[in-house]
Amino acid sequence: MMRKEKKNFRRQLGVCCARIRTALRSGGFTLLLLPLIGSITVSWEPSTSPDLKGYKVYIGTAPGEYFRIHDVGAATETTFADLSETKRYYFVVTAYDSLGNESRFSEEVSAIINPLAEAADIKHSYNFPNPFNPELEGTYVRYFLDNAGPVTVRIYSIDNVLIRTLLDNEQQVAGEHNNLYWNGRDDSGRPVVNGIYFGRISKPGGVDIIKIAVVRK
Repeated sequence: MMRKEKKNFRRQLGVCCARIRTALRSGGFTLLLLPLIGSITVSWEPSTSPDLKGYKVYIGTAPGEYFRIHDVGAATETTFADLSETKRYYFVVTAYDSLGNESRFSEEVSAIINPLAEAADIKHSYNFPNPFNPELEGTYVRYFLDNAGPVTVRIYSIDNVLIRTLLDNEQQVAGEHNNLYWNGRDDSGRPVVNGIYFGRISKPGGVDIIKIAVVRK
């Protein structure tokens, strides 16, 4: 493969951001007797490059530091069932061709296996992770709608100053919503300072208030 072709391949591969979902390992767990082991499934959109050979998933326990590489071949999803639920794991994905040329890393994503999630009230609003460090990651706001309708989500400081509007009277379907992301910045794009903030979720049937802690180290 000529140098120009290699460059084009790396550009075409551009693996999309991996999506992470967590789930309990089948078989459940024995409380207080055995380590709680769960699973994390990483999936991504396939590359459109005609030279694609396969993908590699890099795993680590710190941002940008990976101790394990998993070659999944041409699959676009893989599950890791041997991870501890007490640790946060970080993942990136690359694609490679038949000559071994490898693309750049995808955007890094992270997750903690939470074996108690299924026991939580499905209608409870919260954000995760909490507290969170905006220099490393953002936080996701999760809420549940009994009925479809307009939703407004705003972040306020502890002295009731509006910091950020995440949703403004947006029509949404009934059910669980868990992908609303806050990066720890205000509406002008400036990073907020350490402290306690409140998320106000206005939805059909009422208003939920969640407490959000921002902690930069």
